Amino acid sequence: MVEITTKVGVAAQSRPPLSKGRVLGAAVALADEGGVDALSMRNIAQALGVVPMALYKHVANKNELLDGMIDVLMGEIDPPADGTDWKTTVRRRVLSARRMLLRHPWAPAVIESRTKARATPTPAVMAYLDSMIGVFRAGGFSIRLVHHAMHVMGSRLLGFSRLRRALAPTGTLVANGGGSPGRVFGAVGSMLRVIAVNGFVRQQLRTILPSAPAGPTQEDLLAVTALIEAGSLTPVIDRTYPLADTAEGLRHLERGHTRGKIVITMP
Repeated sequence: MVEITTKVGVAAQSRPPLSKGRVLGAAVALADEGGVDALSMRNIAQALGVVPMALYKHVANKNELLDGMIDVLMGEIDPPADGTDWKTTVRRRVLSARRMLLRHPWAPAVIESRTKARATPTPAVMAYLDSMIGVFRAGGFSIRLVHHAMHVMGSRLLGFSRLRRALAPTGTLVANGGGSPGRVFGAVGSMLRVIAVNGFVRQQLRTILPSAPAGPTQEDLLAVTALIEAGSLTPVIDRTYPLADTAEGLRHLERGHTRGKIVITMP
C-alpha cells in the first residue's frame, strides 16, 4: 500500500500543474482532431489526466472555453513588424492569419458565432483589431477608409479562407456578384474583397461582375459554361445528403470541416 501511494504521489508531482493555458491548449488540440463536436469537459479532462470538475476553476462554461480558444488562435497570427510599410504589414498578417485558419479548420465558424454572441470582442481579437487599425491609420487611411479596409480584412479572415480550403494549391475560385448588398459598394463589395486578396496567395480568384442587380448576365453564364467545358472549372463536392438528412448536412457545415459543396438530393 505504501509503495502504491508513493507511485501515485510521484505521478502527481511530475504532472505540470493545471492552468487555463493547458486547458485551452488541450481543447484546441481536440478540436483540431475531431472538430468542435469533440469538445466536452470530460474529453478535455481525460486528455489532461484530471477530473472534469478541476477544469471549472479555469473556465466557467463552454462559451468561456470557446472564447479562450479564439484568443489562443489569435496569438498565432504574427504581430506587425517594425520598420515596414502598411502594405507589407497587411500582406504578412493576411498570410499568417490564413496559415492559422488552415491549421484549425473549425476556427472560422467558432470565431463568427462567438463574435455575434458577444457584446464585445474577446481581448485578443480586440487587440488584433486595434493593431490593424493602427497600421492603416499610420499608412494614411482616413477613418472612413479604415472602416472599409477592416471589412475587407474580416472577409479575408473568415470568408475566403473557408473557400480556399476547397481549392487545389494552384486552383482557381470563380466568384459571382451574389451575396448581401453593402451600403457603399452593393453586391460589388464581395468582388472587391476577392481582388484585394488575389495577390497575396498562389491560388487565383476570378470574378464575374453582374451588369444588373438581377444577377449574372447571359454573357457571364456563357463564360462559366466555357470554363466548365474546358475542364478549367470543376465544382468540388464535399458530401451529398438526401433531403431528409438536410439537418445533418447543415451540422456538418457548421463544424467547419467542409471542403467544397454540400449537395442535397431531392426524391
